[in-house]
Amino acid sequence: MWLSSFITVNNVTFTRSVSRGTFDCHHGVNVTWSQDVAVTNSLIRVTCVHDTASFAWNNAVAFSNITGYYRINMDQHGLLPYGTLWSNVYLAKGK
Repeated sequence: MWLSSFITVNNVTFTRSVSRGTFDCHHGVNVTWSQDVAVTNSLIRVTCVHDTASFAWNNAVAFSNITGYYRINMDQHGLLPYGTLWSNVYLAKGK
């Protein structure tokens, strides 16, 4: 999400058809230049360098009720992300 305000992303499954090796993607969920964004009730079934990322110039970003099928890399990059919340993140093999 880029330049987004007051949005909720809910019940999304991030997946791929064929594994690309060590990493399937670079960013799974990336929030940049945004405010008041919630990513909730989602399943991450890919292996990314940054599965969830609050990248740059953000305010009030929340990742909640997230399940990682393999594991989750929770990333808060530099460039002034502020007020990022990770809540109820399940860090093991999902169902």
